[in-house]
Amino acid sequence: VTESPKLNEPFSNVLDQLESEGRLKPNSWLRAWLDALAFSLSGLDCSGTTTAAMAFTMDELHRGDTKGLAYPRGGMGAVIDALVEAVERHGGIVRTGVKVQ
Repeated sequence: VTESPKLNEPFSNVLDQLESEGRLKPNSWLRAWLDALAFSLSGLDCSGTTTAAMAFTMDELHRGDTKGLAYPRGGMGAVIDALVEAVERHGGIVRTGVKVQ
């Protein structure tokens, strides 16, 4: 738990430390792959993606009881559609493009 503040830091800090300790080869294919994975999560490389996001993703990818990353079937649009449907089913009204005061 003493290392928990590092979870909010960029994941590149972890990789930089591993490189400085000789535990990760500088400019390795692994670092490039992790940058690509970070980009797929946040739209940014490891320097702009938190260590917490990368740790969660790596755990999700390597759990024996999962089949990789969990994404909603049908994408995020399906989540929005389901929320709208639930609101309407319970008598609510969803309005978009209106000014809220």
